[in-house]
Amino acid sequence: PSSSMETLISPGDRLFGNRLTYKFKDPERFDIITFYRPADDKIVTHRLVGISTNEDGSYTLECFGDNMEASSCGTSGCEGKPHDFINSKYLIGKVVKNSYPLGVVYSFISKPLVSFLLIMIPGGYVLIVSIIDFIKKARLLHVENEMEKKRKEDGLETHEEEMERLKQEMKNQILEELKKENKEEKVNDKEERTGDE
Repeated sequence: PSSSMETLISPGDRLFGNRLTYKFKDPERFDIITFYRPADDKIVTHRLVGISTNEDGSYTLECFGDNMEASSCGTSGCEGKPHDFINSKYLIGKVVKNSYPLGVVYSFISKPLVSFLLIMIPGGYVLIVSIIDFIKKARLLHVENEMEKKRKEDGLETHEEEMERLKQEMKNQILEELKKENKEEKVNDKEERTGDE
């Protein structure tokens, strides 16, 4: 929120970092680290300028902002002194990269109204399309039922009955053709036998 790390990191940037263990193996002097500051209950990103070992085996991290001209007050109020001495157990991670455009996008979509709209617009679209599809299918079913009812009233076959009748007609036609072919083969066989005698 503050300009304490400008020009390298600007207020509003999104930071990418490697989460570090409390054993404190990875960070080195002059790394940019993110840590929790219990004094004012904030997450802070500053440069690590010193590391000292405590009697209990933990480390004390001496951190400072790069921008000596920065005010120590961010958008959410004053941070206190710009120089921090933090126990290593409050270390969160080492900053690897920062992105201002991603910060702008994140700030925009994290607003409650925008988040609500990002969920509701696609959700509303899916709901409306589903309702329209349901109505179309209901209308089509109604039209089919009306046509079926009219056929019955007119004494016509239903669609299923018509299909069954057509299938039966095709079977009969095929059987008739097979019978004709069978008769022709018998006649041909008789003629061949008579011719051979």
